[in-house]
Amino acid sequence: MSSVISQRFCTDVLPAVTRMEQIRESYARLDMAVDLEPLEDERAFRLDLTSTRLNSSTSLGGGFFSPYISGRSRAMAARAGMDAVWITRFSQPYQYTCGPLVQTEFAPGDTLLAPMDEPFECLYPTTGIVQTVWMQRAAVGGLLDRPASRLGNNPQLDLLFGYAASIQRQEVLDEPLAHLAATHLADLLTLALGARGDDADQAHQRGERAARLAALRAQVARSYRDPQLSVVDLAKHHHMSVRQVQRMFEEDGSTFTLYLQQCRLEHVRRALADPTRARQLIATIAYEAGFSDLAAFNRLFKQRFGVPPTQIRELAVNAQTRL
Repeated sequence: MSSVISQRFCTDVLPAVTRMEQIRESYARLDMAVDLEPLEDERAFRLDLTSTRLNSSTSLGGGFFSPYISGRSRAMAARAGMDAVWITRFSQPYQYTCGPLVQTEFAPGDTLLAPMDEPFECLYPTTGIVQTVWMQRAAVGGLLDRPASRLGNNPQLDLLFGYAASIQRQEVLDEPLAHLAATHLADLLTLALGARGDDADQAHQRGERAARLAALRAQVARSYRDPQLSVVDLAKHHHMSVRQVQRMFEEDGSTFTLYLQQCRLEHVRRALADPTRARQLIATIAYEAGFSDLAAFNRLFKQRFGVPPTQIRELAVNAQTRL
C-alpha cells in the first residue's frame, strides 16, 4: 500500500548565494505559480512550509514566512490544473486584492476563500504562521463557484483548520486514510459554506464527527500530563455534553480513559528510552506523565507493553552501550 508523505520547503538548507533565486524559481513560480518579493533584506528572508497532497482534489499547507508581497499574473492563473480554490488563515494582519476584494484587510483568524484561476496580489507585512487548504471545485460542487471572499467565522471553519492541522501532524498517511481525510475536509467546507438538506446531513455525520473526534484527541494529547484531567473538562472545553464525548470515543472503538492512559504510557515509554534521562526515577517520570497511583501505573504499563518499565529502560541502556 502506497503512502502520502508531506513535503517540506525550508530556506535554511539553501545556499545563501542562490537562496532567493531558488525560492523564486523553484518554490514560488514553479510550485505555487506566484511571483514573490521580500519586504526586507533578501539575505534575512526565511520560509519554512510543509505541504501534503491528500489526493487529486485536496492538499494542505502550513508553516511560517518572513514579510513579503506575492502576486499571480493572469498567465499564471490560466495554468492547467488551477481549477481550484484555497482557504487560508494567517496569524497576523495582511492585505489581499482579487476580484471584489480590493486591498482588503484581513485580521488574524479571518478566513479567506480565493479562486486559484484568478490573478491576485497579497501583502504580508509581518512574519506569521499560515494554514491553507487547497481544494478542487469539483470536490464541493457548485458551492465553490464564487469570487474571492472573506468567510464569516463559524464552528465548521474552526473544525476544518483544526482537523487539517491534526492531519499534517501525521507525516505519513496511507492512501485510504488520506482520501478519507480529504472527504472529511470537503464535508466541513460544505457545512461552512451553508449546505442544506441531505448534503448537510451527510457532512455532519461524516466530516464533522471525524473532526470533532480529532479535536478531542488533540486536546487530550496536549493536556494528558494534568493528573486532574477528566472527561468533564474535555466536554466543557468543546461545548459538548459528557455523554457526547464518551459516545464519540466509543464509536471509535475506545474510551476517554483508555486514550488518556495511552497518551500517558507513551510519554513514559519515550522517556525511559531516552538515554539522557537514564538516572531519573521512574516514579518521577510517571508522575510527570499524569499518573498519581504508582501501583496502577506499573500494572497498566505491563499490560500495554508486555514488560515492566524497568525492562524498557534496561533495553535502552544496553542498546546505548553497544553503540
